Amino acid sequence: MSTISEPAAPAQPQTRPEPELPSIPEIWEAPSQGTQWCDCGKDHPLTRDAVLRAASFLRGQQPEHLTHSQVCRITMELWNYVEVCPFFHMAVDDAACRCHGEKAERYPFETGLAIVKRFSDRWNGCPEEQLCRGGFGWEGPAA
Repeated sequence: MSTISEPAAPAQPQTRPEPELPSIPEIWEAPSQGTQWCDCGKDHPLTRDAVLRAASFLRGQQPEHLTHSQVCRITMELWNYVEVCPFFHMAVDDAACRCHGEKAERYPFETGLAIVKRFSDRWNGCPEEQLCRGGFGWEGPAA
């Protein structure tokens, strides 16, 4: 014999807590899990000084903020890329999300440098390298 019971209340959607962003020092201390960023043949960690050297277009200035395009440009300079592909931009966007919480128009200067580090720690190159034609600069598709 079955009994009639009150309908169950609709389940409340469960929200996942936002992942905590790593601190800037944690990003710089993280080990590399991607392709070696330097082609000198030595396995050495990426330093803040190396990222600053790649930002030579800043001429030694350390502005309060870096734009997303400047972060992409520093990353391209560090990796000696003349052109990149959409996968490069997706990887920079992902690094921005993991360091800043979201891709933004601009970032605090130290966060921008940390985005370059995070990208470099995870980058394994274009997954379609054999077919990829590049065609993108630091601001997106090359004109």
